[in-house]
Amino acid sequence: MSKHRELSAKDLAFEKERGDFRRRIKELQFTNELRSEYVETLELCISNLECENQKLEDWNRRLLEFIDMEPDVFKSLLTREKEFKKFDQGLSMIQSLLNKWPI
Repeated sequence: MSKHRELSAKDLAFEKERGDFRRRIKELQFTNELRSEYVETLELCISNLECENQKLEDWNRRLLEFIDMEPDVFKSLLTREKEFKKFDQGLSMIQSLLNKWPI
């Protein structure tokens, strides 16, 4: 008997399908590896951002302690300051418009 026998059409179709599945598995494994690397990169970025956030929160806490002010009071002062700034910008715009008209 010969070691190499002729494959039937059914066997050839099966081998082709198996090859297609193997190729698809390799593609999916590669895609999975890329996604894993991307996830690791994102996790590192998240970790760095969390560390930076913690540092900023610590600074905020220390600054509030330094000025001896509650966070809510400080937030209301910031809000009021922003409103004053908007009001001042509005007045500046009106003044610049009035300066353009000859009197």
